Amino acid sequence: MLAGILPINGLVVLASAPKTGKSVFANAIARAMVTGTEFAGIGWQEKLPVAWCAHEETREERGPLIAGLTRDDPFYISFSSDLPHLDDPDCDYGSDRFGRYQALKTPYMYEEAYRRNCKLMVIDCLHASVRHSNLADNNVARRIMGRLRHWSDSFGIVTLVLHHLTKSAHRGYHPERFADSAQILASASCYHFMESEQLEDGTRKVVLHSAGRQPAPPLRHEYHAKSLFDYEYIESGTRVKPTTAADQINNLLSEGWELSSEEIARRLNLNLKTVQNTLSLLPGIEKSMSRSKKALYRSQDHAHSPHPEP
Repeated sequence: MLAGILPINGLVVLASAPKTGKSVFANAIARAMVTGTEFAGIGWQEKLPVAWCAHEETREERGPLIAGLTRDDPFYISFSSDLPHLDDPDCDYGSDRFGRYQALKTPYMYEEAYRRNCKLMVIDCLHASVRHSNLADNNVARRIMGRLRHWSDSFGIVTLVLHHLTKSAHRGYHPERFADSAQILASASCYHFMESEQLEDGTRKVVLHSAGRQPAPPLRHEYHAKSLFDYEYIESGTRVKPTTAADQINNLLSEGWELSSEEIARRLNLNLKTVQNTLSLLPGIEKSMSRSKKALYRSQDHAHSPHPEP
């Protein structure tokens, strides 16, 4: 449906730290769909209806993001007062004697979206859409994400779930940093961790670090946001995953990070001993000591530049 971001009939998680611009990014995609225009060079030949479940926004907050739309632009927004929560009884399900998934009830939002021929459903955001349960519980997370995936597939609607980071974001985009439960990511077709940086001219650089299937998205893709709705895809942002530990570490530190060997191993999913041995042999890597007397490593090319904030 949208190469690298929204697989057909998929369940997609878009996660980032608060106030990074998840809603704005998703809105730019949705707006292009409902107006039949382009997002980052990808366009639609006709207007495609979008359903947006605003669980934590008010009409006033949504105003600037829908300004300029006409009655002919099929953007359907429901606010929290009109929406069921995903752990309400009306969103319950069961299974038959063979263990196959069966929805007992379907929330009206999917039925209504299907009736209106919507191609995208946005859940903004996952935390606000749940009120009786704790998403840190694997069973709860799997149950809720299972419902969303079942409905996406049954109704032929891509579901984009916006998800807040619930742990410290300063360690970057390793999956453990932004999932309450591993089941939130395991149940998704694919997921994207978004970083956003304000540039000197007032525009923004947006980077997605991605993983998943159906089909697998690029590991990293970069966009230049010139306005709320005008995004340009940056070709150089797409990277091929390095095959050696040395290449992976060099690529990570070349982004400007200053990290301990433990943090590098965790982000790259490498053995700690391998990372430590590789760091001792890599040229162009500067070592320093933190206040806690822990060794930190960074690229000499970025020794005097500010480190990126996720």
